[in-house]
Amino acid sequence: MRIVELEAFEVAVPFRGPIVSAFGISYPARIRTFVRLTTENGITGIGEAGPSATHPYVRGSMPARFERDVRPAVLGESPIDHAWLARKLYHGPDAVAIELACWDIVGKALDVPLYRLWGGRGHVARVPLSAYAFFRLPNASGEGEVDLAGMAEHCVALRAASGFRTVKVKLGAHPPCDEIEVVRAVREALGPGTALRIDPNGSWSVATAVRALHRLRDLDLEYVEEPIRSAGTGDNAVDTAGLRRVRSAGSVPIAADHCYRLDLLAQIVRDDAADVVLVDVFGCGGPARALHYARTAATFGLGTAMHSGTELGVGQLAKIHLQAALGEEMRHASDAMYFEYVDDVLAGGPLRVVDGDMAVPQAPGLGAELDDAALARWELTDARKRDLDAYWGDLKGEIGTSYPSLDHLVRHY
Repeated sequence: MRIVELEAFEVAVPFRGPIVSAFGISYPARIRTFVRLTTENGITGIGEAGPSATHPYVRGSMPARFERDVRPAVLGESPIDHAWLARKLYHGPDAVAIELACWDIVGKALDVPLYRLWGGRGHVARVPLSAYAFFRLPNASGEGEVDLAGMAEHCVALRAASGFRTVKVKLGAHPPCDEIEVVRAVREALGPGTALRIDPNGSWSVATAVRALHRLRDLDLEYVEEPIRSAGTGDNAVDTAGLRRVRSAGSVPIAADHCYRLDLLAQIVRDDAADVVLVDVFGCGGPARALHYARTAATFGLGTAMHSGTELGVGQLAKIHLQAALGEEMRHASDAMYFEYVDDVLAGGPLRVVDGDMAVPQAPGLGAELDDAALARWELTDARKRDLDAYWGDLKGEIGTSYPSLDHLVRHY
């Protein structure tokens, strides 16, 4: 079974409203490149990759890379050799897209869903997701805004719409004193029966984190994710000393994020720096590495949860299969930024959450296909890119916010 064709499709699916975070204002749409591999016997597999939403992006650069560099590397190869292909592609974002597509093909060839192929035991019908609440600016139609005053109502609406049993609030966009009051308002609005987690996005200093969590100690938080900047892409060390100071100062569990390599995980375990670690399909370097990372963390008694960042439908499905495969090794509901987008490019439309759970596909492979009409509808054309760029520029000009340096991320309280 050999790969004989590679197709790449670049899309931009709008956010319900541009997100405001510690890193500034997000691009108004999520840009992703979807790939479709085809084998000599007609089996197809799909994957995705793309940039962050806070950095400028040159239209067509990712599809051009797939055509120029990835196509020659994968044509003629077997999808079974996904690890070899990842090495050929230097474990970059495009390698993750190819690995996902290869696993999809293998699952279809063996007539099993990916979660079974990845070690899931028995039939898993559904997995729990967490609502993910962001501060937002209005979209181009003037809708979708979520400000300090409206966050609690927004969280209640998310829970009511899909039955979420867990809610996560992204912080770091406003002064800590204001966001602490927002978290208190959210807890009061949700009541004690809904799990609540917060994510300051690494924007607090150690002293700020200690003081803020002291103020929030009575809210029964599930955990606080990345209270301080613990690690970033390319970092060779985790600020375990800072995390341990925050963790030892109070009773709120601490979750470490952006520590997606095993050497960074080892530092967290060695220094007893966190209670939970986040797992990311793309950050870990693909589903195989994400599985290994999560199982290693669980071996050392750490809780795990699936991180959510840049993914659209293919990435979301990969997360669902990983969570189903891990079973009791993943104790916490998965984050789901997925519902911040107005649409998706999967056949059958966007994935749904019912009673706080997302159904695990039982069809072979990922269990979904790309919708060619949706790919055309959200194609990132020259005209759309110009319009999105202009709108993003106007937003940043009005608010006076651009992408900050890491030295300016920390907020003090």
